[in-house]
Amino acid sequence: MAVRSTASGQVPGFSYHAAVVCEDLSSRLSARSTGVLGSSGADRSSLMLAPPDFDADVLELLSECVATGLLEYPCDRVQFLVYPDGVGFAAHHDSAHRWGPRILSLSLGATCELQLSKKGEETFRCALEDRSVYVLKGAARYDWKHAISRRKRGGARLSVVIRTTRLYSRAARFLGCGREDWTDLEEALAASDDGGRKLTKAQAKEGEAVAVELFVSLTAACAWNFSGAQTQTKKPKRQCTDC
Repeated sequence: MAVRSTASGQVPGFSYHAAVVCEDLSSRLSARSTGVLGSSGADRSSLMLAPPDFDADVLELLSECVATGLLEYPCDRVQFLVYPDGVGFAAHHDSAHRWGPRILSLSLGATCELQLSKKGEETFRCALEDRSVYVLKGAARYDWKHAISRRKRGGARLSVVIRTTRLYSRAARFLGCGREDWTDLEEALAASDDGGRKLTKAQAKEGEAVAVELFVSLTAACAWNFSGAQTQTKKPKRQCTDC
């Protein structure tokens, strides 16, 4: 895995990582978009997966991201977004109330341009190559907007976006994980629902119990161990020889 050093420093909390997944896993993840990738429609297609629907390929992807340090722990939401050639998205922040402190996006297919913008700052641009990953956390997550250029790029692109829901990220923190990303802001956000409404103690307790159970089962499925303040990762078994 290679990291572009030019990315860090220009936008705090942003990092770019080239060739994160092997070609075999890339092909298997892309295969679920067969047919959609070849469409000429103007709009993107989307598929959101939660843990009950995580198959072996998704679990392998999460395991790889944890093993290489891109994620602190396996996440509970994976979204597949297919962009036909010339389709991108406008500058925005991912919902702070719905999603946790770290956003990770795997890019498969044609190279495109990521743009990070903030009022009073020069727009930061980064080419997202096939099998690369970018990470948003901290200032890059909350202070900078991200967008994908709509210019033609010679082919379709699949984006695999990995996120945590708020209660799940709080459950991870409760179990001693995710300390790197946790701040007072995260604590306040974790106490609210998707609409920003403050949870009652009963709602928070019930939601957190469910999230803890999910966290334990998902980390087990990814063959990842955790123990209080200290975490250990296991490298997933390679299924190909090109990485």
